[in-house]
Amino acid sequence: MYKFNAICCHLVGMFTKTGVWRSGGYMMVNVFLKIFGKSNTMKVFDYLLDIPTEDVTVMDICEGTDLSRKTVDNIMKNLKEEKIVEVTRKIGKTELFKLNKENPICKNLILINEVVLKKQEEKVKENILIPA
Repeated sequence: MYKFNAICCHLVGMFTKTGVWRSGGYMMVNVFLKIFGKSNTMKVFDYLLDIPTEDVTVMDICEGTDLSRKTVDNIMKNLKEEKIVEVTRKIGKTELFKLNKENPICKNLILINEVVLKKQEEKVKENILIPA
């Protein structure tokens, strides 16, 4: 299942691969992907934003985004070249990655993501009914 970078998604319902939650008549869109597009690169970046302190393998990313290994390999190669991700360690031939929080592009996208999450969480709270 595709991981979404918002905690509030668990309050609303199940996420589908289209980037939309459906629960109780509400429809929530992954706002980060809505703003920046649903390109494969943004799906990978969105996945990495969901777990900024963990290091992950290419296969973890493939499973979390439903993208092929070849696609993720190409994306990670580009993100490494731009220093948006860094290799944290190697286990045999397998590299483990995480976001490079020192990269200015990455720093700004993390800040934007935090603002987007906060706004989305506020919308969720407005729509949740508390039983009397």
